Amino acid sequence: MSRPPSEPERPDPFSLLGVEARFEVDPAAVRAAFRERAAVMHPDRAIDPAARLTLARAAAELAEAQRVLLDPVRRGEALLGILGGSGAAPPPSGEFLVEMLEIREGIEEAADDPSRLDAIRDDLEDRFAMACDRLAMTLSELAERGAADRAGGHRIAAEILGRMRYLQRLRRAIDDASAEGGGAT
Repeated sequence: MSRPPSEPERPDPFSLLGVEARFEVDPAAVRAAFRERAAVMHPDRAIDPAARLTLARAAAELAEAQRVLLDPVRRGEALLGILGGSGAAPPPSGEFLVEMLEIREGIEEAADDPSRLDAIRDDLEDRFAMACDRLAMTLSELAERGAADRAGGHRIAAEILGRMRYLQRLRRAIDDASAEGGGAT
């Protein structure tokens, strides 16, 4: 992922935590790697204020790396960046946007009906899981290709990530509707 020149490049979250750079990760292994490294980097281990500040920054980077790796979209973006692509998605198709709008309208209409919200949530979870599977396959194929053969795969991965972002927003909308309507979560 490219950043403006004013922003420093963030360290690779996979390397920071010593986790293999692949889309499929074991959340328990990510948490264990974080705990192991955070224990060594804890600011209270330093006596010198400058060293304490350095460790605090390192601990913050570790915490951010854990958050990135535990979030499928952010993990996909990080891996795509490692593979030389950008997480910037091409504009979604009109068909996809209409579909997302219909789901959002369904969420609004079902705000007071926990069983309808649950059905919509289940559908979104299925869609998200299928997108994760497709992204995992696309990123795995990208990793196996040479740099010159990756452009089309970068575009496909970015498109999938864009769809996943929409699905995440809709899942949050369901959580909000559930909370407002007193429905199930």
